[in-house]
Amino acid sequence: DWKAQVAAGQVLPSKGAVFLSAKDRDKEWIVAVGKQFVEAGFSLVATEGTAQALHNAGLEVTLTHKLSEDGTNVIDLMKDNGVQLLVNTPSGPVARVDEIKIRSEAILRGLPIVTTQSGAEASVRAIKYISENDWDVKPIQEYHA
Repeated sequence: DWKAQVAAGQVLPSKGAVFLSAKDRDKEWIVAVGKQFVEAGFSLVATEGTAQALHNAGLEVTLTHKLSEDGTNVIDLMKDNGVQLLVNTPSGPVARVDEIKIRSEAILRGLPIVTTQSGAEASVRAIKYISENDWDVKPIQEYHA
């Protein structure tokens, strides 16, 4: 999993905050992924519906506003280095414009953004693997010394 992430040019963070936003039918697995991110040492940020699902599961989460609402939103957080990874599942046509804005900003800032359950699960597994294993680059000579 982690090799695929690296090969795809995805630079995964080792710490920081993860923004989670999912449509209702994705809430169950987004909560499970949120727990895994917390176990890996990350804090969680979410919009209202997702934040409520995470909170109901006993997870600490910072609430952020939707783009259409007044107040700090995920784009503001990205600009202030307040989010290091985003998990944002596609929803209906109304939210589509916001999703495009969020993804565009993430790409502009080089932040990894995941849009599927399998991608989110692979990302958190990769982060855990890298944190638990020696992943330093060494000259080939050191392996043969």
